Amino acid sequence: MNNKNANYINAILMILTLIGISVVYKGLDANIPTHWGLDGTVDKSGPKSTLYLLYSILLGINVLLIIISKIDPKKENFKVFERTYSIFRVVFNIFFIAIISIMILAAKGNSSFNTTTAVLFSVSLLLAIIGNYLPKFKSNYSAGIRTPWTLASNNVWSKTHRMAGPIWVLGGTILAITSILLPMSIKMIVFIIGVLIMSLIPVVYSYIEFQKEKR
Repeated sequence: MNNKNANYINAILMILTLIGISVVYKGLDANIPTHWGLDGTVDKSGPKSTLYLLYSILLGINVLLIIISKIDPKKENFKVFERTYSIFRVVFNIFFIAIISIMILAAKGNSSFNTTTAVLFSVSLLLAIIGNYLPKFKSNYSAGIRTPWTLASNNVWSKTHRMAGPIWVLGGTILAITSILLPMSIKMIVFIIGVLIMSLIPVVYSYIEFQKEKR
């Protein structure tokens, strides 16, 4: 998949999403659930126009992801992993649309699953998918594990992303499973701790590898 194909796919997804929101919009209550507590119950609501606000945010992110690949100081590297970055853009779009869909189902009151569980599962799955492609990311200032040490050395960048990829795949998969199996009272805690571990390990590793390279 190249950038052109990704643009076509994302354009189709955005059009279908806008149509979907417009079709269900009139049938929704004036206020819809916008936030859920740790127990999965609604603890905040907002106007149904929030759906269009989320759509606008998604549209802005789509444009931003295209722009950053053109203006990044290391934009030439984006050509090297164009296929990976294109897939990432499509996957992120699908993820965000899934979140909007979950909100619509909750607003209509016909969702057969716990909303908090659905969101945690979706985010965990996204992390696992990103982890699968992390090793293919080349050095840049916009996407990937951007620490002072990975940006200072292409070698440290490559090592860090090769190491982090499997960890994110495993971690995301475990978090997806625990989001379904664990009791509601602790699944959010497990998720937060898991994400912190997945984030901190590559940061510490990149620092260690940079110090080794200096020596």
